[in-house]
Amino acid sequence: MATNQKAVITNVRQVPDTNFIDINRTVALISDTATFADIWKLYTDLDSVEVDFASTEETYKMAAQYFAGTGGSGYFYVVPVRTGIAPAYDVINTLTILENDPALTFAMVTADLTIREATEILDGSLATAKYDKPYHMAFETDDVSVITATTTDPIAVNGAIYDGLTGEASTVIGNMSFIYITTASDYQASYVCGKLMSQNIGSQTAKFIKPSASTPITLTGAELAFILGKNGNVYTGTGEDAGRAFMKEGVSVKEGSFIDTSLGAIWMDTQITSVCYDLFLSQKVSIDTTGFALLENATKPVFKLAQTNGIVQTGENKFSISFSAGTGREIIGTYSYFEAVAGHFVTNTVNIK
Repeated sequence: MATNQKAVITNVRQVPDTNFIDINRTVALISDTATFADIWKLYTDLDSVEVDFASTEETYKMAAQYFAGTGGSGYFYVVPVRTGIAPAYDVINTLTILENDPALTFAMVTADLTIREATEILDGSLATAKYDKPYHMAFETDDVSVITATTTDPIAVNGAIYDGLTGEASTVIGNMSFIYITTASDYQASYVCGKLMSQNIGSQTAKFIKPSASTPITLTGAELAFILGKNGNVYTGTGEDAGRAFMKEGVSVKEGSFIDTSLGAIWMDTQITSVCYDLFLSQKVSIDTTGFALLENATKPVFKLAQTNGIVQTGENKFSISFSAGTGREIIGTYSYFEAVAGHFVTNTVNIK
Protein backbone atom coordinates (compact mmCIF):
# COMPACT_ATOMS: atom_id res chain seq x y z
CA MET A 1 0.00 0.00 0.00
CA ALA A 2 1.28 3.41 -0.91
CA THR A 3 1.81 5.82 1.96
CA ASN A 4 0.91 9.48 1.92
CA GLN A 5 4.34 11.00 2.60
CA LYS A 6 5.18 14.65 2.12
CA ALA A 7 7.16 15.10 -1.08
CA VAL A 8 9.81 17.43 0.39
CA ILE A 9 10.97 17.32 3.99
CA THR A 10 13.62 19.78 5.16
CA ASN A 11 15.34 19.69 8.55
CA VAL A 12 17.65 22.47 9.72
CA ARG A 13 19.98 21.62 12.59
CA GLN A 14 22.76 23.55 14.25
CA VAL A 15 26.11 21.77 14.14
CA PRO A 16 28.19 22.18 17.31
CA ASP A 17 31.18 24.47 16.90
CA THR A 18 34.60 22.90 16.50
CA ASN A 19 37.15 24.31 18.92
CA PHE A 20 40.41 24.67 17.04
CA ILE A 21 43.63 25.10 18.99
CA ASP A 22 45.87 28.07 18.22
CA ILE A 23 49.38 26.67 17.81
CA ASN A 24 50.83 29.63 15.86
CA ARG A 25 53.37 30.17 18.62
CA THR A 26 57.13 29.76 18.97
CA VAL A 27 59.36 28.71 21.86
CA ALA A 28 62.75 30.46 22.04
CA LEU A 29 65.26 28.54 24.13
CA ILE A 30 67.75 30.92 25.77
CA SER A 31 70.87 30.55 27.91
CA ASP A 32 70.17 33.62 30.07
CA THR A 33 68.76 32.10 33.27
CA ALA A 34 69.44 35.12 35.50
CA THR A 35 66.41 37.11 34.31
CA PHE A 36 63.86 34.35 34.79
CA ALA A 37 62.46 32.73 37.89
CA ASP A 38 59.64 31.12 35.91
CA ILE A 39 59.87 28.22 33.50
CA TRP A 40 58.73 30.44 30.63
CA LYS A 41 57.38 33.88 29.79
CA LEU A 42 55.15 34.95 26.91
CA TYR A 43 55.82 38.08 24.85
CA THR A 44 53.34 39.36 22.27
CA ASP A 45 55.31 42.24 20.72
CA LEU A 46 58.78 43.75 20.74
CA ASP A 47 57.80 46.50 23.18
CA SER A 48 57.07 43.91 25.85
CA VAL A 49 60.47 42.31 25.25
CA GLU A 50 62.20 45.67 25.82
CA VAL A 51 60.96 45.64 29.41
CA ASP A 52 63.22 42.68 30.21
CA PHE A 53 66.04 42.83 27.64
CA ALA A 54 68.37 45.45 26.25
CA SER A 55 68.67 45.74 22.48
CA THR A 56 72.23 44.36 22.70
CA GLU A 57 71.13 41.05 24.26
CA GLU A 58 70.64 37.84 22.31
CA THR A 59 67.04 37.35 23.37
CA TYR A 60 66.10 40.82 22.16
CA LYS A 61 67.77 40.19 18.80
CA MET A 62 65.85 36.93 18.41
CA ALA A 63 62.59 38.62 19.33
CA ALA A 64 63.27 41.51 16.94
CA GLN A 65 63.65 39.05 14.05
CA TYR A 66 60.60 37.06 15.16
CA PHE A 67 58.26 40.05 15.37
CA ALA A 68 59.65 41.42 12.12
CA GLY A 69 58.51 38.13 10.61
CA THR A 70 55.05 38.27 12.18
CA GLY A 71 54.53 41.87 11.16
CA GLY A 72 54.63 43.25 14.71
CA SER A 73 52.62 40.96 16.97
CA GLY A 74 52.44 37.28 17.77
CA TYR A 75 53.24 34.73 20.45
CA PHE A 76 56.86 34.30 21.49
CA TYR A 77 57.64 32.13 24.52
CA VAL A 78 61.05 32.77 26.05
CA VAL A 79 62.26 29.68 27.90
CA PRO A 80 65.53 29.59 29.86
CA VAL A 81 67.43 26.32 29.61
CA ARG A 82 68.83 25.55 33.05
CA THR A 83 72.44 24.60 33.71
CA GLY A 84 73.87 22.26 36.30
CA ILE A 85 72.55 19.13 34.61
CA ALA A 86 74.76 17.08 32.32
CA PRO A 87 75.14 18.11 29.55
CA ALA A 88 75.61 21.75 30.53
CA TYR A 89 72.41 22.85 28.78
CA ASP A 90 69.61 20.34 29.20
CA VAL A 91 67.57 21.02 26.08
CA ILE A 92 65.77 17.66 26.00
CA ASN A 93 64.48 17.88 29.55
CA THR A 94 63.42 21.51 29.05
CA LEU A 95 61.29 20.58 26.04
CA THR A 96 59.79 17.64 27.93
CA ILE A 97 58.65 20.03 30.65
CA LEU A 98 57.04 22.30 28.05
CA GLU A 99 55.30 19.37 26.34
CA ASN A 100 53.58 18.51 29.62
CA ASP A 101 52.56 22.06 30.48
CA PRO A 102 48.83 22.44 29.70
CA ALA A 103 49.16 26.22 29.50
CA LEU A 104 51.42 26.07 26.44
CA THR A 105 50.61 25.47 22.80
CA PHE A 106 53.35 25.96 20.20
CA ALA A 107 54.35 24.72 16.77
CA MET A 108 57.97 25.86 16.44
CA VAL A 109 61.13 25.88 18.57
CA THR A 110 64.32 27.87 18.03
CA ALA A 111 67.32 28.81 20.20
CA ASP A 112 69.94 31.46 20.88
CA LEU A 113 73.50 31.03 19.66
CA THR A 114 74.63 29.41 22.95
CA ILE A 115 71.86 26.84 23.16
CA ARG A 116 72.08 25.88 19.50
CA GLU A 117 75.68 24.84 20.21
CA ALA A 118 74.57 22.51 23.02
CA THR A 119 75.90 18.98 22.75
CA GLU A 120 72.39 17.56 22.49
CA ILE A 121 71.73 19.50 19.30
CA LEU A 122 75.12 18.98 17.69
CA ASP A 123 75.40 15.22 18.28
CA GLY A 124 71.83 14.27 17.30
CA SER A 125 70.60 13.48 20.81
CA LEU A 126 67.77 16.01 20.54
CA ALA A 127 66.68 14.62 17.17
CA THR A 128 66.73 11.10 18.60
CA ALA A 129 64.58 12.12 21.57
CA LYS A 130 62.11 14.42 19.78
CA TYR A 131 61.79 13.24 16.16
CA ASP A 132 58.09 12.48 16.60
CA LYS A 133 56.95 15.43 18.71
CA PRO A 134 54.28 17.88 17.50
CA TYR A 135 56.54 20.88 16.96
CA HIS A 136 59.17 21.87 14.42
CA MET A 137 62.70 22.72 15.60
CA ALA A 138 64.61 25.33 13.58
CA PHE A 139 68.17 26.41 14.34
CA GLU A 140 70.92 28.41 12.69
CA THR A 141 74.44 27.08 12.25
CA ASP A 142 77.57 28.99 11.29
CA ASP A 143 79.70 25.85 11.06
CA VAL A 144 81.73 26.47 7.90
CA SER A 145 82.08 22.73 7.29
CA VAL A 146 78.42 22.80 6.20
CA ILE A 147 79.55 24.12 2.81
CA THR A 148 82.03 21.26 2.35
CA ALA A 149 81.77 17.53 1.78
CA THR A 150 82.18 16.70 5.49
CA THR A 151 79.51 14.62 7.25
CA THR A 152 80.30 15.79 10.79
CA ASP A 153 78.54 19.17 10.71
CA PRO A 154 75.19 19.61 12.59
CA ILE A 155 73.04 19.37 9.47
CA ALA A 156 74.60 16.12 8.26
CA VAL A 157 74.70 14.56 11.74
CA ASN A 158 71.04 15.27 12.48
CA GLY A 159 69.97 14.29 8.99
CA ALA A 160 71.60 10.91 9.52
CA ILE A 161 69.52 10.41 12.67
CA TYR A 162 66.22 10.89 10.82
CA ASP A 163 67.27 8.91 7.77
CA GLY A 164 68.47 6.10 10.03
CA LEU A 165 65.06 5.56 11.64
CA THR A 166 63.57 2.15 10.96
CA GLY A 167 60.15 0.51 11.07
CA GLU A 168 57.16 2.73 11.78
CA ALA A 169 59.46 5.47 13.07
CA SER A 170 60.90 5.86 9.58
CA THR A 171 57.54 7.15 8.31
CA VAL A 172 57.57 10.31 10.44
CA ILE A 173 57.94 13.69 8.79
CA GLY A 174 61.17 15.51 9.57
CA ASN A 175 60.62 18.10 12.32
CA MET A 176 64.09 19.66 12.53
CA SER A 177 65.69 22.21 10.20
CA PHE A 178 68.95 24.13 10.03
CA ILE A 179 69.74 27.43 8.32
CA TYR A 180 73.34 28.13 7.36
CA ILE A 181 74.52 31.62 8.33
CA THR A 182 77.89 33.40 8.28
CA THR A 183 77.23 35.81 11.18
CA ALA A 184 76.63 34.05 14.50
CA SER A 185 74.02 36.51 15.78
CA ASP A 186 71.97 36.53 12.58
CA TYR A 187 68.73 35.00 13.85
CA GLN A 188 67.20 33.98 10.54
CA ALA A 189 65.44 30.97 12.10
CA SER A 190 63.56 33.35 14.40
CA TYR A 191 62.42 35.37 11.38
CA VAL A 192 61.32 32.22 9.55
CA CYS A 193 59.39 31.08 12.63
CA GLY A 194 57.69 34.47 12.87
CA LYS A 195 56.80 34.51 9.20
CA LEU A 196 55.34 31.00 9.26
CA MET A 197 53.43 31.68 12.49
CA SER A 198 52.00 34.96 11.18
CA GLN A 199 49.46 33.27 8.92
CA ASN A 200 47.36 30.12 8.95
CA ILE A 201 49.53 27.03 8.96
CA GLY A 202 49.41 25.55 5.49
CA SER A 203 48.99 28.87 3.70
CA GLN A 204 52.69 29.48 3.01
CA THR A 205 55.94 27.67 2.41
CA ALA A 206 59.33 28.35 4.01
CA LYS A 207 61.04 28.70 0.65
CA PHE A 208 61.04 32.25 -0.75
CA ILE A 209 61.12 33.83 2.73
CA LYS A 210 63.40 36.90 2.84
CA PRO A 211 64.70 37.66 6.38
CA SER A 212 64.34 41.43 6.46
CA ALA A 213 67.32 42.23 8.71
CA SER A 214 69.71 39.80 7.02
CA THR A 215 72.03 40.02 4.05
CA PRO A 216 71.92 37.22 1.47
CA ILE A 217 74.96 34.95 1.56
CA THR A 218 77.01 34.69 -1.60
CA LEU A 219 78.07 31.10 -2.31
CA THR A 220 79.74 29.23 -5.08
CA GLY A 221 77.65 26.70 -6.92
CA ALA A 222 79.56 23.89 -5.21
CA GLU A 223 79.02 25.35 -1.73
CA LEU A 224 75.29 25.72 -2.33
CA ALA A 225 75.15 22.16 -3.62
CA PHE A 226 76.77 20.88 -0.41
CA ILE A 227 74.20 22.71 1.77
CA LEU A 228 71.21 21.55 -0.23
CA GLY A 229 72.63 18.05 -0.55
CA LYS A 230 72.62 17.82 3.24
CA ASN A 231 69.02 19.14 3.35
CA GLY A 232 70.06 22.46 4.83
CA ASN A 233 68.59 25.90 4.19
CA VAL A 234 70.31 29.18 3.30
CA TYR A 235 69.29 32.74 2.44
CA THR A 236 71.04 33.35 -0.87
CA GLY A 237 70.67 34.60 -4.41
CA THR A 238 73.16 32.08 -5.77
CA GLY A 239 71.71 30.25 -8.74
CA GLU A 240 68.93 32.81 -9.29
CA ASP A 241 68.53 35.89 -11.46
CA ALA A 242 70.29 39.01 -10.18
CA GLY A 243 68.53 40.52 -7.17
CA ARG A 244 66.46 37.40 -6.53
CA ALA A 245 67.56 36.19 -3.09
CA PHE A 246 65.39 34.10 -0.79
CA MET A 247 65.46 31.11 1.55
CA LYS A 248 66.40 27.87 -0.17
CA GLU A 249 64.77 25.28 0.01
CA GLY A 250 62.49 25.24 3.07
CA VAL A 251 63.38 21.67 4.02
CA SER A 252 63.86 19.59 7.14
CA VAL A 253 67.01 17.53 7.63
CA LYS A 254 65.08 14.40 6.72
CA GLU A 255 65.32 13.54 3.04
CA GLY A 256 62.15 14.55 1.18
CA SER A 257 60.51 16.42 4.09
CA PHE A 258 59.65 20.12 4.00
CA ILE A 259 58.96 22.58 6.80
CA ASP A 260 55.44 23.40 5.58
CA THR A 261 54.61 19.68 5.39
CA SER A 262 55.88 19.24 8.93
CA LEU A 263 53.80 22.13 10.26
CA GLY A 264 50.72 20.87 8.41
CA ALA A 265 51.09 17.43 10.02
CA ILE A 266 51.61 19.05 13.44
CA TRP A 267 48.45 21.13 13.00
CA MET A 268 46.43 18.06 12.00
CA ASP A 269 47.78 16.07 14.95
CA THR A 270 46.89 18.81 17.42
CA GLN A 271 43.40 19.51 16.10
CA ILE A 272 42.30 15.88 15.72
CA THR A 273 43.49 15.09 19.25
CA SER A 274 41.68 18.14 20.61
CA VAL A 275 38.30 17.48 19.00
CA CYS A 276 38.35 13.83 20.08
CA TYR A 277 39.04 14.90 23.67
CA ASP A 278 36.22 17.42 23.51
CA LEU A 279 33.81 14.77 22.23
CA PHE A 280 34.71 12.27 24.97
CA LEU A 281 34.28 14.98 27.59
CA SER A 282 30.84 15.94 26.29
CA GLN A 283 29.20 12.50 25.96
CA LYS A 284 29.58 8.76 25.91
CA VAL A 285 30.93 7.48 22.58
CA SER A 286 29.84 3.92 21.92
CA ILE A 287 32.04 1.42 20.08
CA ASP A 288 29.61 0.93 17.20
CA THR A 289 28.39 2.75 14.12
CA THR A 290 26.68 5.38 16.25
CA GLY A 291 29.87 6.23 18.10
CA PHE A 292 31.91 6.11 14.92
CA ALA A 293 29.52 8.59 13.31
CA LEU A 294 29.98 10.95 16.26
CA LEU A 295 33.74 10.79 15.85
CA GLU A 296 33.52 11.37 12.11
CA ASN A 297 31.29 14.39 12.60
CA ALA A 298 33.76 15.75 15.16
CA THR A 299 36.90 15.26 13.09
CA LYS A 300 35.63 16.07 9.61
CA PRO A 301 35.65 19.86 10.21
CA VAL A 302 39.40 19.58 10.87
CA PHE A 303 39.96 18.30 7.34
CA LYS A 304 37.59 20.89 5.89
CA LEU A 305 39.51 23.73 7.51
CA ALA A 306 42.79 22.07 6.49
CA GLN A 307 41.59 22.26 2.89
CA THR A 308 40.77 25.94 3.29
CA ASN A 309 44.18 26.68 4.82
CA GLY A 310 46.13 24.74 2.19
CA ILE A 311 47.20 21.62 4.10
CA VAL A 312 44.89 19.19 2.30
CA GLN A 313 44.00 19.20 -1.39
CA THR A 314 40.48 20.46 -2.11
CA GLY A 315 37.71 17.99 -2.96
CA GLU A 316 35.62 15.45 -1.06
CA ASN A 317 37.76 12.54 -2.21
CA LYS A 318 41.02 14.09 -0.99
CA PHE A 319 40.70 12.77 2.55
CA SER A 320 39.15 9.79 4.29
CA ILE A 321 38.10 9.06 7.87
CA SER A 322 37.22 5.65 9.29
CA PHE A 323 36.86 4.02 12.70
CA SER A 324 36.87 0.46 13.99
CA ALA A 325 36.84 -1.39 17.28
CA GLY A 326 40.18 -2.17 18.87
CA THR A 327 40.89 -4.28 21.93
CA GLY A 328 39.04 -3.61 25.16
CA ARG A 329 37.46 -0.19 24.99
CA GLU A 330 39.67 1.10 22.23
CA ILE A 331 38.43 2.85 19.10
CA ILE A 332 40.89 2.96 16.23
CA GLY A 333 40.72 6.03 14.01
CA THR A 334 42.34 5.93 10.59
CA TYR A 335 42.77 9.12 8.60
CA SER A 336 44.45 9.81 5.28
CA TYR A 337 44.72 12.86 3.06
CA PHE A 338 46.41 14.15 -0.06
CA GLU A 339 48.81 16.93 0.82
CA ALA A 340 48.39 20.28 -0.91
CA VAL A 341 51.99 20.58 -2.08
CA ALA A 342 53.48 24.05 -2.57
CA GLY A 343 55.11 24.82 -5.90
CA HIS A 344 58.81 25.62 -5.56
CA PHE A 345 59.92 25.72 -9.18
CA VAL A 346 58.48 27.02 -12.45
CA THR A 347 59.77 26.09 -15.89
CA ASN A 348 58.38 28.44 -18.53
CA THR A 349 58.19 27.81 -22.27
CA VAL A 350 57.34 30.75 -24.50
CA ASN A 351 56.30 30.06 -28.07
CA ILE A 352 56.57 32.93 -30.54
CA LYS A 353 54.14 32.77 -33.46
